[in-house]
Amino acid sequence: MNRFQDKKLKGSVTIEAAFLMPILLFMQLLCMYTSFYIYNSVVISQCGYLALLRVVNTGIDDNEEMAEKIEQELAQFFEHQLIAVDELEWDIEVSLLTVTLEIRADMLFPFGNLMNSVMKDNAFQIHAKETMERRRAQDFIRLWKGMGL
Repeated sequence: MNRFQDKKLKGSVTIEAAFLMPILLFMQLLCMYTSFYIYNSVVISQCGYLALLRVVNTGIDDNEEMAEKIEQELAQFFEHQLIAVDELEWDIEVSLLTVTLEIRADMLFPFGNLMNSVMKDNAFQIHAKETMERRRAQDFIRLWKGMGL
């Protein structure tokens, strides 16, 4: 009699594991894509800031030339940095005193066709906006020397 009860218990463990495995795999996939989203958000924000920092402080006076240099820096930064990103676009506004960079990206869902039936959009949207004051290093140094500090 005990042999039959042991076999029933072994079968129930298998059935319970069959129910739990898809849930555990889904949770693991969810954690993985959450970390991808956080990684992409940080990379987009920091690459935008770094591109502005590199170009704004070079002393370029022409607005179009500055915007072109920022675009080149961004293209170089984003070449192999992002994970599972479908569309990446940016807008650069160069004025007399500030430079504003706005970056938008769409991060794809893991199972796009399956998720389209459940969710409205088929991607997470990442948005970053960076603004930097436009100064020339020489003017900044002259300003501080003129103040006598």
